[in-house]
Amino acid sequence: MKIVLVLAAGIAALLVDRTSAAEPERTRRQTGDLAIQSRAILGKYCGECHKDGSTRSALAVLDHKQLVGLQSPIPFAAKTGARSQILEFLDDGSMPPAGHPRPTDAEIAVLKQWIAAKAPSFPKAFDTATTQRTLLDDLEQIEEKNRPFMRYLSIAHLVAEGTGTPALKAVEFNLQRALAAATEANPAPPVPIDDSATLFRLDIRTLGWHAPDLFEKVVDGNEAGVFPMNAFDLILLEYPDAAPIAGSDAARLTRALGDMKQLRPIPYLKADWFADALLNKGVHTPLAEELKSLIRLAEKKTKPRPDGKLNEDFASRPSLRSAVPPLGAFYPKHVAAQAPPFPKLTLEVIDPKGDAIALVETEEAFRLKLTADADGHFVLLMRWSNGELGVQKVEGGYKFKADKARILSPQKKEAPFAFQISGLLNGKDKGNEYFILLASPGEIAAPTIVRSAHAKFPIWRFLPEPVEPGAVQRAVAEIAVVKK
Repeated sequence: MKIVLVLAAGIAALLVDRTSAAEPERTRRQTGDLAIQSRAILGKYCGECHKDGSTRSALAVLDHKQLVGLQSPIPFAAKTGARSQILEFLDDGSMPPAGHPRPTDAEIAVLKQWIAAKAPSFPKAFDTATTQRTLLDDLEQIEEKNRPFMRYLSIAHLVAEGTGTPALKAVEFNLQRALAAATEANPAPPVPIDDSATLFRLDIRTLGWHAPDLFEKVVDGNEAGVFPMNAFDLILLEYPDAAPIAGSDAARLTRALGDMKQLRPIPYLKADWFADALLNKGVHTPLAEELKSLIRLAEKKTKPRPDGKLNEDFASRPSLRSAVPPLGAFYPKHVAAQAPPFPKLTLEVIDPKGDAIALVETEEAFRLKLTADADGHFVLLMRWSNGELGVQKVEGGYKFKADKARILSPQKKEAPFAFQISGLLNGKDKGNEYFILLASPGEIAAPTIVRSAHAKFPIWRFLPEPVEPGAVQRAVAEIAVVKK
């Protein structure tokens, strides 16, 4: 009886030991980091011989499907966490071959954890094509009626080849803080859709950013009907780094973007840019404040006053809107790998003598001076001190000549042909106003002006006609105005 008791106690102890040695529960970020680290280690020590197109080996070590496939009785890495040829080769010293660098003990420990965690997958490359393909595979599994509300954020671009894991946890933390800054509640975190946790899905309905009827088109200062644009579209208007729709997945991607029904056809945004656009150094950005204001507007529109009009209390103060409306997404000053069409494009505010000035009093006359080093066409907009936007008509047409100053005056029926600011629309004694010039070698259409349906302090944007990247350039003239 004693022997039986001792054996039972020993078996129990072994079970306890095995339980305590079980793999710990990991977060999606921890699992993703493990996959990224393992990929980097395999690429560093095995990639020279084991890669696509290699004459030395049929195995491409960064092809996860090959690693977990059953090419032999013992897979290189198994989805079950079972035996691994990779680990056994490392243990017996047969790989890497003699004379080649070996992984450190710490790196081997990472690979063992990765195998034990059932070898979570990683992509062949953390590039645009892979990210788009992962997005498409996910979106096509979503019910069609829900696709217009799906948006994607990526951190794949932060994973550099040949390195370990960047501080992706910090990026996710900043992303969550940014979402909280731009919503009326603490939203659920974005959902990673790949094992490496580098691509995330957002359902904009959970953030309150999905209402479609919050903006109206403005023509010559008058309302011209509802404009189909939601809160997330404001973010798209600012995004400066849209990837081109090209390659073998172009047709799939075009269909998917049609299903998503966005204002701009952008498959995904870089998550670090997205976070900074909403929360900059711990401070809510103007864009974040505008997004929250649109959430409140959507809520108020569902509860109109008895007379059918919108309530007047959508905003108690002007939003901290950007000084100049977002332009970089459509018309960056400099386009990567492309020279700007007008390297020396300038727009200046000048007094009647032709001297550049930075300050005017209300009712004081001034003009604009446009110079460029090539012939071109332009449109001119103005942003008033209260944020209102409008297309500014000028005398003499909308062309300019190379190396010849073009003096711009407002289109008026009678003299004097000069700009004058009759009063500050912000209700204060001073403020800043802006002239925004869009120039192109070819003819350029006036942009669409839209504003939100807020009863007070509406959000204004202009939406340029799509053009080839680099075909349009901007110049901005800022002027401080003081009350006379």
